Amino acid sequence: TVSLTVGTADQCFNTLTRDVSVHPIPIPNFSSTPACFGETTDFLDESTIPQGSVNGWEWMLGDGTPVQYGNAVSHTYTSNGAFTVMMIAQSDMGCRDTIQRGVYVNPTPLVDFTVGSVCVGDETAFTNNTIPNDNTIAQWNWSFGDGQSDDVNEPVHPYQNYGNYTATLTSTTDSNCVGTRSLDVEVYP
Repeated sequence: TVSLTVGTADQCFNTLTRDVSVHPIPIPNFSSTPACFGETTDFLDESTIPQGSVNGWEWMLGDGTPVQYGNAVSHTYTSNGAFTVMMIAQSDMGCRDTIQRGVYVNPTPLVDFTVGSVCVGDETAFTNNTIPNDNTIAQWNWSFGDGQSDDVNEPVHPYQNYGNYTATLTSTTDSNCVGTRSLDVEVYP
């Protein structure tokens, strides 16, 4: 309750009393998936409020792209590096607060490999030429196109039948950025 009392020089007074509601502001917070160059990064609101609800969101993702709206947004960064993400949370009563948080966009690995000559039944060497960029490769997944797979850096694989196969290497960095490369492999009798 707020009261305003007004008086004159002649000692005449009048008082006006009104009830005033004070509403809480949201406590803004958000989470995001790992940010990797060229891959979608998801941002999710995790704001709270002691009374009422959070029902408005504005996202500035730090790279000059237009503002996005909603409690969850997705974005693909077109360059590596550090960006400041700002999210404004608004309550059902129009009260607002802002959070800023740094997001680092990691580079994806440049995946490449070569395959030696391939004959049925011979041990075929796969040479991994992947460049991890500024991260470390934490996992390799090879698919040889014949239903077989492996998870070592440079596998050796025997093809049991002649024909054309597509071999694929997927490399994952320690920051969960993924790169993939496929090559056609011709297996001779």
